[in-house]
Amino acid sequence: MKKISFPMDIDQASEKQIREMMQEKVPLPDNVRTAKTNACERVRQMSASAEFERGEKHMGKKSHRGLYGTLGSIAAAAAVFSGVCIANPALASKVPLVGHVFEELGNSLGFSGDYEKYVQPLEEQASGDIVLQETTEADEKNDAVYSKTVDGVTVTLSEMYCNEKALYLSMLIQAEDEFPETFLDLSQKPIICLKDNWKFSYNTEEIPGLEYLDGKMIDDHTYAGVLRIELDETLTWADSEENYKTVELPEQFTVDLSIGQIIGDLPESTAPDMPEDLQAEYDQALKDNGLEPVDEAYETYTEEQKEIEHQLFTQMWNQYNERYPEANQFPNAYENWWFDGAWEFSFDVTVDHSDTVTKTVNADDACDIGEIKVTQTPFEISVDYDYSKGVDYVVTVLDAQGRPLASGFGDSFAVQDRDVSKVTVYVVDYYEYMDELKGYYYQDNYEELAKEKTYQELLDERAVYHEEVVF
Repeated sequence: MKKISFPMDIDQASEKQIREMMQEKVPLPDNVRTAKTNACERVRQMSASAEFERGEKHMGKKSHRGLYGTLGSIAAAAAVFSGVCIANPALASKVPLVGHVFEELGNSLGFSGDYEKYVQPLEEQASGDIVLQETTEADEKNDAVYSKTVDGVTVTLSEMYCNEKALYLSMLIQAEDEFPETFLDLSQKPIICLKDNWKFSYNTEEIPGLEYLDGKMIDDHTYAGVLRIELDETLTWADSEENYKTVELPEQFTVDLSIGQIIGDLPESTAPDMPEDLQAEYDQALKDNGLEPVDEAYETYTEEQKEIEHQLFTQMWNQYNERYPEANQFPNAYENWWFDGAWEFSFDVTVDHSDTVTKTVNADDACDIGEIKVTQTPFEISVDYDYSKGVDYVVTVLDAQGRPLASGFGDSFAVQDRDVSKVTVYVVDYYEYMDELKGYYYQDNYEELAKEKTYQELLDERAVYHEEVVF
């Protein structure tokens, strides 16, 4: 099961904004520059250079869940560049939101669309708008089935929609005290995530997760957000050490959700800087190996030299983590605020097949991925194939105008307001895509480049396989 990727996903921004962000060079304040350096160091420490992306492919879909939590933390750290803290004006203290969260969030969601046609309120109360009230001791004693209070923090499940590919769940988080200041991501959304455990009635395993919410602050005490949970990986689990069990998604099932912590990123990290003695040891070790300082010469390193530098860098950070073990935990007081739970819920789900279509193409003649299933729902297009055969490839999708669809992690693409009456599916060599093709569309001079060759024409030439799918 994959975590939600909304708050870190800038694909929902306009193409012009993306190009500007990719090209812009802005002087950074000292504190931001330090945070940037720390974030980059953490990424380098965890990634072993290009092996991180490569490893993600070879870990396979079953292991994506833990990796996505790591990626989410990295992306959250990178959000320092927005340099913005919550600045939403306070709204009315009583807001009729339960049953209307999707309506309130509108088209700001990463996987946006007309949810009002599909969502079902989670309400045993059944009548009228429910108005958020200030939490009292009586509330703690009389929690409703879909509203739980722990230590003055109330989590209320609001609405749900489930198609064949994903479960969408909206919720409200109301704190008796004001929410701590929180980073905003590049889409100006608070970076808030849940440490949780999921149990699906068709799966014998309990699945731990780290899900990032997509939402906004309503006022100083109230946050409204949406979780998107991809379902494919909940359908396969280890039946024994050597065997996996796979089931079809049932028409109806029950979900048990336990939220252990609600975690936000602080506006500014107070983690200790790299101690001077450890930095000096690292710098001296570089010199002893005949290497110039990384910032000045890394691109000129040979592969062997990069490996030496990586080992030295990892050694330095291992020593740092031994000296400050609490800084290597998540959450930690240097970088996060959090509320401890647990908030526990159980709810029934019925799969909505309306406006969902699946088409199949076959790439056997071009590559060994074989059959590719392309599923269109009201909010996403997903591609499914034999991932054990697809580790050497990237599968990407262009809309009817030849524009790349926005993507979270994995192979689900947000359709938003795009024309997806027909799409083109491309299978591209992994390294060729990452090194040469991926950034072509987002160059600031793409309009000029497109006069000679569009992104779609480039993929037509370079992809090992492509096929148009008409819905």
